Amino acid sequence: MRIAALSRGDFKRLRPRLASSLAFAFQDDPGIRYIFNREKPNPESLVGLYNILLDYTYRYGVIGASQDGSVASLWRLPGAIHDSPIRRVLDAPKYVATLGKNVFRANTLDASIARNHPSYRYLYLHILGCHPDGQGQGLARETIEFGKELAREYRLPIFLETSLHSNIPLYRHLGFEETHRWFVPNGGPEFIGMQLGNQ
Repeated sequence: MRIAALSRGDFKRLRPRLASSLAFAFQDDPGIRYIFNREKPNPESLVGLYNILLDYTYRYGVIGASQDGSVASLWRLPGAIHDSPIRRVLDAPKYVATLGKNVFRANTLDASIARNHPSYRYLYLHILGCHPDGQGQGLARETIEFGKELAREYRLPIFLETSLHSNIPLYRHLGFEETHRWFVPNGGPEFIGMQLGNQ
């Protein structure tokens, strides 16, 4: 399999490429556009945002990625799916420096997502993104297979949400079923919750 959990050395080596790949993959994502008030995000701000999310997931979850950094998946484990209050305080300066006033929209989106997550234990596919260099090679399927192995190890279902409706057929093809839909407040996008496996 070409997707593997990153070691410390791999993470240090690939972090800039992973952040760049995710920024490229999500520049037109409805959720990201909402955070940036429907404007096209500044690439530097997006890279900064994904660096923060990569660092959190490396500390408290699992990053599955290709060795060239063109594909990254961020998996969060029970107990660390949502930032703790202390973690929020510690990371707040980084988010403000990266997002500026858009940090308030990011908080609204994050709170909406958290309210719509399952009440039971699950493995969370927080982010899956692929740079165009890695598209069309079956890496999305391999990434989900990587996640299925994690889910079997922890004996948990996988939950994800997407605001990009074009992703739904792919996830359905990979075995996910739609659970529910909701809209982010204040004119935000519609999200679709999807799950693989039973609780």
